Amino acid sequence: MSIERIQVKGLLSFGPDGIDLPLEPLNVIIGPNGSGKSNLLKVLGLLHAAPTSVPMEIMERGEPRGWYWQPRNYVPKASINVTVPSLSQSASFEHALNLSYEDDAFTIQRERIDRTVESLSSPIVQRTSSGKVLLGASEIPIPGHVLPPGLSVLSSPRDLFDLDPTVSSYHLEDEAAFLEIISRYRHMRLHRNWIFGDAAPYRQDQSAGRWGHWLLKHAENLANVISHLSRRDRDKILYYLTRFYDGIVDVRTPVKAGQISLVVEERGGRLIPAARLSDGTLRYLSLLTALLDPELPSLIAIEEPELGLHPDVIYDLAELMVEASTRTQVVVTTHSPTLIDALSDHPSSVIACEKHDGQTHFRRVNPDDLTSWQGDRGLGELWSMGSIGGTRW
Repeated sequence: MSIERIQVKGLLSFGPDGIDLPLEPLNVIIGPNGSGKSNLLKVLGLLHAAPTSVPMEIMERGEPRGWYWQPRNYVPKASINVTVPSLSQSASFEHALNLSYEDDAFTIQRERIDRTVESLSSPIVQRTSSGKVLLGASEIPIPGHVLPPGLSVLSSPRDLFDLDPTVSSYHLEDEAAFLEIISRYRHMRLHRNWIFGDAAPYRQDQSAGRWGHWLLKHAENLANVISHLSRRDRDKILYYLTRFYDGIVDVRTPVKAGQISLVVEERGGRLIPAARLSDGTLRYLSLLTALLDPELPSLIAIEEPELGLHPDVIYDLAELMVEASTRTQVVVTTHSPTLIDALSDHPSSVIACEKHDGQTHFRRVNPDDLTSWQGDRGLGELWSMGSIGGTRW
């Protein structure tokens, strides 16, 4: 699991009350438009960008001031606190970011990463408001190493721990932990705002030399990823695709002049290039490719995966999400009661999102609250009735 707990205050629709949300392997967020579901994915996007450039992620998604909680006269300050479980030992890491908006720019005021073992915490690395970096429990900054205002300490050089000769004997463990967090964040995959229509990037031929390990955020390397899959893994995709569209017999990725094409073969030998496939077919193929990848990234987040899909396919989609969550962490936002119905056997995976007094609040469904009166109703029906929250009224 990539993230164990996430706490946010003062950012987007997460106001002074803030959120304190434990995450499970599967997290499906329901709620009305404007309640703040997508804002959680935006916060995950900031974490994903931390090892490279948080300011770039901010600028791609609007003016920096707009990222902060904005009632009148509110000081633009925010905090993100994340608990990341360790892969290698019975420990967890706490990553704390304090953010502000100064001189018309997004600024990291303070940042700290701690290791926690049996409730005892010890610092791994700290970043001061002036951009100086401290390792371990040292109070002496690394000489000559100062970060710009908007860059996370995670964007520091990989040899950060070699820059300070005074680090403790634990520096090898600290360095391993630091690199592990960088790897977790970098290997998140966030699929938001997929582009539809004739100009969609996954309709175009792709360079054979393009990244083909995991699907990129707009599925622009779809043909490349499929071309790298084994026949066995392609057959898994084909199985679900034929349930979606009975008539497909294969998905091909021919290469010509260094370019990979995506072609669907129908019965009778008909070949349909990606440029002529329906939006729904391409979107579902992208979802299958993302969720059935044999080596999944550390976290997959998908915004409204049900868009463009026939209701009959939604139960297969739920099955795919549940299976993927046994191999990685999955975060999904949805407006589909059918998808929530399909998760009736996994009620604790559903999180109701609501906005009160302008602030977003999350509440995970408690299975114990359902048993006495659920009857034959599915979870999606209970949602539509307003029984589990996440509705307009």
